[in-house]
Amino acid sequence: MAAIVFRFWLLIVGWTEKISSAPRHTPKDEDLPVITILLPLYRDAAALPILAQHVDALDYPECKKDVKLLLEEDDHATIEEATRLGLAQRYHIIVVPHCEPRTKPKACNIGLQLARGDLIVIYDAEDQPEPSQLKKAAAAFHDADKELACVQARLNYYNREDNWLTRGIMALTPRAISVA
Repeated sequence: MAAIVFRFWLLIVGWTEKISSAPRHTPKDEDLPVITILLPLYRDAAALPILAQHVDALDYPECKKDVKLLLEEDDHATIEEATRLGLAQRYHIIVVPHCEPRTKPKACNIGLQLARGDLIVIYDAEDQPEPSQLKKAAAAFHDADKELACVQARLNYYNREDNWLTRGIMALTPRAISVA
């Protein structure tokens, strides 16, 4: 019961909090920070081509994108798909050793140890980020005070109209700072 009340309270706070507008300006390419993009995948071979297409289409200098593809050791299908797509030439593929529990946070912890970015972005297999999303996020951090720790972009994923749950997530996701 406490969890339900807490989630309801979060929903109310999300609706009543003022959402800041888009960043005022985008820094020049040479002033943009390096951004590490973590892609933790498990049994997501079918989603990988679309995710890679969207990550490759991000409007951000290639030399400042540090992409870490985090794949579980026993997920042979996704590893094979990454190889077929030639992702090793563009991304740093990290094979996460098999150990329990098999979770995305565990994979992200491994990726964070190898991150070289000033900012970290995490995309799930179903995400389809807008091309300008990284520049907007970098601008939000540039324009904000030092207490800003996280920005949330608008969720955009392939199955948003599949059922009442995915439609509800899109409708009810509160955002503290919107960058998309």
